[in-house]
Amino acid sequence: MANKAKESPHIIKVRRKLQQHMAETDSLVNADKLNAMRTVIEHQLERHKAERIDLKSKLFKHFDENQHPAQTESKFVAKLLRQLKHPRPKKSSKQLEGRVRAIHEHEHNKE
Repeated sequence: MANKAKESPHIIKVRRKLQQHMAETDSLVNADKLNAMRTVIEHQLERHKAERIDLKSKLFKHFDENQHPAQTESKFVAKLLRQLKHPRPKKSSKQLEGRVRAIHEHEHNKE
């Protein structure tokens, strides 16, 4: 079994700071604060309850038994799907045509 190298003073200092930071963070999280946050979240949910849509009363279908995806209503999404299904061939760049040479041609010209 190989022996570990001794840690540098910088590493020891950083490790100590990290351990201290983790201890401070752990002390901030306790049962009382978790219960208080839970209460805040419950109040927020209750406050927006009237704006929520009841999905149980709505009839919507996203998949046909996982065979075909539902039709999209967004024109933007439909266009993206079309582009993914039928990608356009890339146009060749003519900006560098005639300026790019093989490496061996370039070295031959130097000599």
